[in-house]
Amino acid sequence: MLKLGIKNTGAFRLGNKIRVGQRLKNGTRISDFLLFGPVGLVIYLLFFSFNFLFDFSTPNSYAAPLIGASTLSMSVSTPSVNLNFTPTGSAAQFIESGANLTIQTDNRTGATTYMASTDENTDLKHTDATISQKLVSISATMAATALSDNNWGYRVTTPAPPSSDFLPIPKASAPDTIFSTPNATDSPYVVGISFGAKVAANLISGTYKKDIVFTTVTNFVPKTATFLPGPNFNFLVKKINPTYNTENFKRANSRPANLSSAKVVSTADSDYPIYVWYEPADKTVYWWSEADIAYANEDAHEMFSNLSDGHGHFNLVDVSGIDMSKTKNASYMFHSGNYLYKNIILGDFNSENVEDMSYMFASNSSSGSPTSEVDFSRFKTSNVQFMRHMFEGNFAQTLNLSSFDTSNVWFMGNMFKNTHKLKNLDVHHFNTQKVKHMQYMFYGSGATSLDLSHFDTSKVEDMSKMFAEMANITELDLSNFNTSNVKDMSRMFDHTAELRTLDLSNFNTSKVTDFSKMFANEYINKLERIYVKQDFDTSAGTDFTNIF
Repeated sequence: MLKLGIKNTGAFRLGNKIRVGQRLKNGTRISDFLLFGPVGLVIYLLFFSFNFLFDFSTPNSYAAPLIGASTLSMSVSTPSVNLNFTPTGSAAQFIESGANLTIQTDNRTGATTYMASTDENTDLKHTDATISQKLVSISATMAATALSDNNWGYRVTTPAPPSSDFLPIPKASAPDTIFSTPNATDSPYVVGISFGAKVAANLISGTYKKDIVFTTVTNFVPKTATFLPGPNFNFLVKKINPTYNTENFKRANSRPANLSSAKVVSTADSDYPIYVWYEPADKTVYWWSEADIAYANEDAHEMFSNLSDGHGHFNLVDVSGIDMSKTKNASYMFHSGNYLYKNIILGDFNSENVEDMSYMFASNSSSGSPTSEVDFSRFKTSNVQFMRHMFEGNFAQTLNLSSFDTSNVWFMGNMFKNTHKLKNLDVHHFNTQKVKHMQYMFYGSGATSLDLSHFDTSKVEDMSKMFAEMANITELDLSNFNTSNVKDMSRMFDHTAELRTLDLSNFNTSKVTDFSKMFANEYINKLERIYVKQDFDTSAGTDFTNIF
């Protein structure tokens, strides 16, 4: 605790308080903290140290791991801060002084320090109650030079703030957060606080005081659980229903009524277990955990792959509530095997660390009605390197991939292969600067148009069958394609039945070795014109089989 006062000479009184079990507005509970307090001229500091113990309760039906205690210490550089003022009788004076708080914690989510007046009144009042003069807190952020006479405020000096302006003194009901660290601190950190006041020349001498409280608390530590690696989780989920007629997967609102029928699908280091069980009434596999956060495993490949185990189409896979922020491998994650997933709900799908999305939404199904459009609006792909076969065989009619960041992808081969039902595909925003493989990329897609004007293909080495079997495409603008590193163009336009013209006048084919069936097959029966360079370079070619 800190006491502020103004007087001609300073001497501080020292006191202390202890508060137990207080809760701040954010719900954090302070087990106990010590406040050391008032003194002299405008400011007195309270410093404290305490141990913070997490309080928790667990259901009797299973044992939860014990969460260890965290420690938090705080000290102050000086037990008193004086703002000394000597009236001149001619002009107002600006005075400023402060102190440093030193804080350390091993709490894994760090700590937060708050500051506020001890009550709702933020004035600095004279110790003589008969004197009405006082210093009033500023009401808005402002520079020291902008303070009016007999105004005061505070500012954080360390760590260096973006502005040196002063802030209003916060009321007890609305404390200011002056510093927060998100992690445990290996070494102590310092928070510097300074108080400033502009004192009128006619201010009556004496001591003007206000109690200020600094409170540091450890941040909330969420209870976490982590799903088993994808293949292990997948195996247990499939085996939980012996009748193989599961149609849905989603989160339950409460734990299973009978734990004996559930399986634990969480890793051993989880704070709380994750359960899965099957409900025959609605043909649904449910999951539930008491943990605040349920993480998918770093290796989540095949996690939801072919959940029907080859016994029919699957109605719903809802992964809402599963945090993917630790996942790196999401390949085959929703691969539906020989059947379809009719609906996939991603929820707040945090995939920012995923590197591999190969076959993620692929299907081997040869029949079925169109599937619903997946909401990719919160999908993060900035670290993805592999998108090969990502949507191969998918039965969606529309794929809105506007949120996709493909700046680190280098393998897009087969990405939209055999998406026969697909009509609308917008990839104009794709960043393909690192892509080396585009073979089969749009092979068999039902898309009627493609805007590839912004594609950077300067590093692509394989374009074989890239547009083959596109039955509905009528036009391809490839005028911006850089093919200087392409080695394979075999069957590149094979079976493009509706294609009328091809402008390849910008193609550099100096490194292409395989031209086989590049424009071949009787199904290209509407192709009327092919524009190529006069010196169409085939010097590196070794295979020209049925090129036309």
